[in-house]
Amino acid sequence: MTETASSTVNGSSNNMDFEHSNQDLIIFNKRTKRRKYLISGFIVVLIIILAVIAVILFSKDDIKTNKLNSVAAALTLEDYLNGKFQPRPFNATWTSNDQLIYSDNGNVVLLDLKTNTSTLLLNSTDSILLTAFDFRLSADGLYLLVALNYQKLFRHSFIANYVIIELSTGTKIEAIKDNLPAQLVLWSPMGNGFVYVKENNIYYKESAKDSKTVQITSTAGYISNGVPDWVYEEEVLSSNSAIWFSKDGKKIAYGRYNDTEVPLMVIPIYGEPGKLMFQYPRANVIKYPKSGTHNPVVSLYFVNLVDTTITYELTTPDNFSNENILSAVEWANDDVVTAIWMNRVQNEAVIVAYNTTITSPTTTTITQLKSQHGWLELFTPPIFSKNGESFVIVLSQDQGKNSGGYRHIFLYPITENAEPQVLTSGKFVVTSIVGWNYEKDLIYYLANTEEDSTVQHLYTVSPVTKYVTCLSCELKSRT
Repeated sequence: MTETASSTVNGSSNNMDFEHSNQDLIIFNKRTKRRKYLISGFIVVLIIILAVIAVILFSKDDIKTNKLNSVAAALTLEDYLNGKFQPRPFNATWTSNDQLIYSDNGNVVLLDLKTNTSTLLLNSTDSILLTAFDFRLSADGLYLLVALNYQKLFRHSFIANYVIIELSTGTKIEAIKDNLPAQLVLWSPMGNGFVYVKENNIYYKESAKDSKTVQITSTAGYISNGVPDWVYEEEVLSSNSAIWFSKDGKKIAYGRYNDTEVPLMVIPIYGEPGKLMFQYPRANVIKYPKSGTHNPVVSLYFVNLVDTTITYELTTPDNFSNENILSAVEWANDDVVTAIWMNRVQNEAVIVAYNTTITSPTTTTITQLKSQHGWLELFTPPIFSKNGESFVIVLSQDQGKNSGGYRHIFLYPITENAEPQVLTSGKFVVTSIVGWNYEKDLIYYLANTEEDSTVQHLYTVSPVTKYVTCLSCELKSRT
């Protein structure tokens, strides 16, 4: 009995242990499942959070992209063609070596750099400023030329009305009779006389108050005097002026452009978008030379303004008498005017000087240039010494050792078949001559470097010793 009871007790104990084991296993399994659920839930939540973050980030990128796209979409062809995004130009115009005119809060002001003083020329309340766009001071500083009512022609040319203001009294003077528009008005470099071009002819007034106007030219048809035709304005002079005053203001040289044989070309003008006046394109008819057709016939004249009844034609070099190009004109002194003539192919050029002191002007051929493997770039007039007996110009020079030609500064005396001096040399390019400082007798120029063709510096060179100084090499740029 005791054994049986003992066995029974042991059996019960084993059953209880088994049941406890099963319960523990069930509890363990439940805990394991709960952990799995918790881990799975945590992973799901984490995935959802990451997905939300990704959506937000990509949405921001889309917003940024949309913003960029919206800004880029605002750029139009008209904006580009009209120069809307070009840097603002310098708000001043030089009137002499020491003075400039600029706009200050709507006022027109003259600044004297020597004395650091400003003079009010026109008050911002003056009604003339409503349509004014250009201001030029006479050489004697007594009169202000104001250009009004700008009407664009081509890239550089325009027509406008002009008023002269006597600065001491504020009196407004009609520059051109009946206030008719003109293509060009230029002050004389001395006093307050001026020339102007109206309907392609040149007129002269000895002084701002002079009631007498002298007509210098009187051509008609497709001939323009003192202003270039379209192709010369666009491709040669890059200017609306073809009149050059002598330094004393007593003579002028001027170009005459005969487009009679140049074919006509019709160019459609579409105008500004949205303007009713341009609902249909307008036709602009211009004389437009193409390869194989006639170029304008150009000739160079000079007139002594003391006696405007006589006009002299300055002869073209014999070898350029057929379809020549007049690329640059400049006075060396009061009596000698120089010109650069090129052939149509622009691989040959002649620099000549005309002495205008005698009845029949004489010609001096300073140099003849020829390029065997390319073209000549001679569209910038020479810069002359103080006495006008020599000049500097940029030409190509071979630097040897198969390195080819580089543009450098040449110094020429104004003599027949002159022998030049080369003032600079090396495997770099002189990009332009800035000027000739007569007091220091130094020539200022811009050039890149042999080490880096993308870097440009300002230099001086002595025409006597050829010693070169870099003025900007030590300057440090801010980053």
